[in-house]
Amino acid sequence: MNRSKLIPILKSFSKEEIKEFDKFLDSPFFGCKKFVLNFYRSISEYHPEYREEDIAKEKIFKKIYEGKKFNDALVRRIISDLIRFSEEYMAYRNFRERNTFRSISLLNELRNRDLEDQFRIRSGQIIKKLNSPGPTDPEL
Repeated sequence: MNRSKLIPILKSFSKEEIKEFDKFLDSPFFGCKKFVLNFYRSISEYHPEYREEDIAKEKIFKKIYEGKKFNDALVRRIISDLIRFSEEYMAYRNFRERNTFRSISLLNELRNRDLEDQFRIRSGQIIKKLNSPGPTDPEL
């Protein structure tokens, strides 16, 4: 499974991110299926090394689905889902850390929903930041 695009992504995650990604997957908001989460939890035990002998598809499958015949198509689907979820997680982390993007997204959403009072309040806060003395966030 080391040839999978998933493993380099997971290797790039810190120990904290591995735990946070588990919570991300476990959230009902993102619609991750329980069998995908179980697969992730089985391979995340081997972070950060992910040695092939530990994470071989057949071995992880047998660990999760005791007594069932190996299904390569199912494992490939799970890996594909985990790649997609990991990309969403990385995008979310980036978005969360950039207040400017969050503010712009919120203002767009308030405007789209015709919530003009809230839009004026939030945009007013941004204008105050822009007009305040001292250094201004260049992204703002």
